[in-house]
Amino acid sequence: MTRRAARLTPGVVRRRPVGVAAASPDAPPPAENILTIARVGDRLVNYPLARANTISLFRSGDEAYPAMLDAIGAARRSIALASYIFPSDRIGMAFIEALREAHRRGVEIRVLVDGIGSGYLVSPSARELRRSPE
Repeated sequence: MTRRAARLTPGVVRRRPVGVAAASPDAPPPAENILTIARVGDRLVNYPLARANTISLFRSGDEAYPAMLDAIGAARRSIALASYIFPSDRIGMAFIEALREAHRRGVEIRVLVDGIGSGYLVSPSARELRRSPE
């Protein structure tokens, strides 16, 4: 799964912002990230972080999408998915099929798709999500 921007700009060297160190994919997130997330969560919903919860940081969709699809596949009760961009390409259709499969298993599905970012108010993905699961 190569990002479209990378395919459209071959040969461009992408650099990390100055001062950002490369981290091992298995390394835990830096403590300051966790503290920031904890503070934001506390201010927004006034719930403390629970020890059983985990946080995974991904650098791109190429890293995040497989984990997201695995989580959808493992869902037993409910799924809440919000997306600014939800194209009806190969990846988008993989998400739609995973959500349909979860729905067939009895999982409650809620999807919020931005009208502008996902198709200028006429989103093929949103139409596809509205269709009844086969």
